[in-house]
Amino acid sequence: MREFKKFFHLALHVTDLDKSIDFYKRLGCEYMFTLKLDDGRPWLAYVRLNKDQYLELFQIYEDHPLTPREKKITQESDDFFGHLSFLVPDIYKAAKDWAAAGCPLVYAPFRPEIVPLDDISGVHWAAGAADRNWICWIQDPDGNWIEVMEEREDSYQKVFEETHPW
Repeated sequence: MREFKKFFHLALHVTDLDKSIDFYKRLGCEYMFTLKLDDGRPWLAYVRLNKDQYLELFQIYEDHPLTPREKKITQESDDFFGHLSFLVPDIYKAAKDWAAAGCPLVYAPFRPEIVPLDDISGVHWAAGAADRNWICWIQDPDGNWIEVMEEREDSYQKVFEETHPW
């Protein structure tokens, strides 16, 4: 059951999105795009590490539900890891295979209820998350979040890759 096409991205929580984008650009990464919350605040930014691997940088807001563990992240708290992301060719097949193997889907990190085997509604188009991919979530035994994505033809990542060849 080798479903993963590639390691897609690692998500990090950051306290200053602009400063983090600038830092990774100075390291040689390529800034891709920033997504905003409904209220207009910058929420996350993608930077490209190489031809097909990325960092997803999440701005931390104390009042936003995606702030981990319902607390404000600080440099002293040592809690900047967000999640791993893997790309798969067929997210529905992967989700069914994993559930059958005892690795059920869970809802996004802010809703960690188990998704029943006969209900793969945990797989969804991330229109609300705004990057236009099919996504679902699983957790490892230690509770680390793993985002699984099937890249859509109109996703921001795919469009960027096609218009900005490495």
